Amino acid sequence: MNNKGFIGFVLALAMITLLLLFTIQLNKNNENLEKTKNELIKAENSNKERTLLENNVDKIIDTKLNEQITLQNFNTQTAKNSINSALFNYLKGKAKIYFLNGKNNELSTLFLNQNSSVQLLKSEYFIYAEYNYAPNLVTTKVKQILGNKLISEFIFPANYIRTIMRIV
Repeated sequence: MNNKGFIGFVLALAMITLLLLFTIQLNKNNENLEKTKNELIKAENSNKERTLLENNVDKIIDTKLNEQITLQNFNTQTAKNSINSALFNYLKGKAKIYFLNGKNNELSTLFLNQNSSVQLLKSEYFIYAEYNYAPNLVTTKVKQILGNKLISEFIFPANYIRTIMRIV
C-alpha cells in the first residue's frame, strides 16, 4: 500500500511540475508574442511616417507649382527657389546627401537649387508645370528617428519628377 501511495505522490508531483513548466513556457511565449506585436506596431508606424514624408514632399511641390501657376509666375528660377525653400524648411534636420565616395552633407537650399529644375510653360489651351530633382552621383536620404532603435528612411528616387497640367 505504501508503494502505491508513494508512486501516486511522485506521479502527482511530476504532473504538477509539468503543469508549472508548461505554464512558465506559455508565459514566455506570450511575452515573446507581445514583444513581436510591439515591434510590428513600431515597424508599421515607421512605414506610416515614411509614407507621410513622401506624401508631404509631393504635396509641397504640387502646392508650390500650383501657387506659381495661380500667380502667373513663369520665371523658372523664382519658382524653383520657392519650391526648394519650402522643401528645405520641411526637410531641415531630416535629410542628408550621401555621395558615392562615402561623404555625406546636410541638405541645403543651394544643393536643391543646383540639382533641380522647374519647367513652366503656357500655351493657348493649357499650362504645364514640372519639378525635376535629379542629383548627379549622390543619393538623398530623408531619415526620421522614431524612438531609440527605429529610423524611418525615405530615399528620393533618381530623376524624381512632379508634373501638373492645367487647362486654361
